[in-house]
Amino acid sequence: MNTSAKNIVYFDTKKGRDIPIDYFDYSNIKGRAGRMMVHYTGNIYNFNIPPQKEDIIVDIPFFQQNPIKDEVLIQLEDKSVKDKESSQYKDITSINEIERKVIAKNGVSVKGQLKILAQLRADIDTKQHLICWSGIRPKRVMLEYILTLAWSNLLLETESTNVTLPQLIHLTHSYVAWEKTISTLINDHLKYQIDQYKTKRNCSEIDNDLVVKFEDKSIKYILQVVRHWFQYKVPKWLSTVSSLQQIVCNEKDLKPGDYSHFASTLENDFIPEHLVLLSEYGVPHSAIKKLRNRIPITVDDDNLISFIRNHDLHKTKSLIGYESDKIRSLY
Repeated sequence: MNTSAKNIVYFDTKKGRDIPIDYFDYSNIKGRAGRMMVHYTGNIYNFNIPPQKEDIIVDIPFFQQNPIKDEVLIQLEDKSVKDKESSQYKDITSINEIERKVIAKNGVSVKGQLKILAQLRADIDTKQHLICWSGIRPKRVMLEYILTLAWSNLLLETESTNVTLPQLIHLTHSYVAWEKTISTLINDHLKYQIDQYKTKRNCSEIDNDLVVKFEDKSIKYILQVVRHWFQYKVPKWLSTVSSLQQIVCNEKDLKPGDYSHFASTLENDFIPEHLVLLSEYGVPHSAIKKLRNRIPITVDDDNLISFIRNHDLHKTKSLIGYESDKIRSLY
């Protein structure tokens, strides 16, 4: 968890593939409540009995780990490496300096990145339009190419997923192309579940209790997709592939693409960069989107709150009461 918030909800007792949350996990989660100079204090709401306190032993890996991961080894300076005769070290140092710096900075699978580089070099002449793009609205075929590359080469074998690659491509494109809200994605998934159920059982109506069950499932599913894939995994993959295609394009003397703006936009739920601060202050994304056309891009972080106050933007008609109160609380 790389964030902090005023309120933390301890809702599920499991993580990953049915692994119980222990006292260390709970303490780490609880410690995210509150943000210095913003919330001052935080709250944690327990929907389960907290794990029993126990002595914690933290195993911190050092440079002498054996075997060492490629992703760690590539970060080390030569003087920090003891075994310079290993085939692993020779493989790492055989990567040219430009590629090695980029791969090390990305911090994901070294072998996976090398495979992506090889595929990009093989495709650059025939699929340049799928590789050398920029902007915040890539076409479906562009997303499909990039996400397939990343899924095939950067997804860990032990990593659990709640989506398939075709589902991820479809959901990401739907989210991006029409800037669908989370509630719309939930409703779409709910409709899909109901239609599938009716088709399999050749019926036209279903029980209300079953609809509620499907609705609960859709909410959990889409929220996990947004949190894990849209706000973390996909932006990381986009950033990685973007840096690798720049290497290949420079080799071919082509204008490289730049996926960074799209990755940032996706990660921040299509909130403009100059308004991300409002999200950190706890203003709902729905409210920020309603204000974005009323706040010039030239307004910087230092003047953002005063601009909103001076223009009485909390009185914007499209805001609901809760959103208006959250904005007014910034003054």
